[in-house]
Amino acid sequence: MADGNSTCSTTVIISGTNVWHAGSYFAKVKVLNPETCVLITVSEDVKGYLSSDGSAIDWEDGDCWNREDAKLASSRESSTAQDQTERAAADAQVLTPQNGARAAAAVSAADALRALLKRDTKAMHDLFLDGMPVSLEVDPVPIWGEMRWAATWTGEPPSTPLLVAAILLQWPEGVELCIQNGADVNGTYAGPFRSADGGTAHEKSGAHILRVALSAQGSAQCTICQHVLAGKVRGRTFQSIKRRAKAEMDFVTVGFFESYQ
Repeated sequence: MADGNSTCSTTVIISGTNVWHAGSYFAKVKVLNPETCVLITVSEDVKGYLSSDGSAIDWEDGDCWNREDAKLASSRESSTAQDQTERAAADAQVLTPQNGARAAAAVSAADALRALLKRDTKAMHDLFLDGMPVSLEVDPVPIWGEMRWAATWTGEPPSTPLLVAAILLQWPEGVELCIQNGADVNGTYAGPFRSADGGTAHEKSGAHILRVALSAQGSAQCTICQHVLAGKVRGRTFQSIKRRAKAEMDFVTVGFFESYQ
């Protein structure tokens, strides 16, 4: 960020059309087209231009916002919660209906949750090779804790298949693996997910998977949406979510949705 003749570095978060800085609301972003936007603050409006690779926004006042690598951010969050991750995975319980394969499923659920919380692509891949069903459900509570949500929930935890868990963790590689192994991208999730205002939301009747994908932040959001749409989301559903949830979309995601056919 430029400051006269000197430069300094700080972090802002673009969530939907809102911009946050140092934990507080800072400005709004208005998208003009897939390459151009306007930053609207109390004192001025500044036009910005997205780089061709989507990695930076150059502002007319001289500032340049570089996108943080989502993998580095995820790694930082995961390392600070390593002990909690291990304990949560060890205590994981399967939420699938009881049947003759309950014991084997419980082992798979614990292993799957461990791989999810660590964002371990190889471990997830190996579990699928070993026969883990993509419809397997895991306990979402450790996932909410990993994301540091203040989510409150009463009653039984909502049904949370592997695909939803990977989306909530903002893990594009995990989402892609689930879809490659046949995950249903036209399912729903009735539990809490992140909203653009920094809080959490849920839809009582269940939010479509694509709507849940829009709860991801930063570069992960567009990538996750691309993977979900590659799984063949129904056309009418896509148009409905595109219309109703535009405020939840990252700048790059808006451009992708506008050009998607």
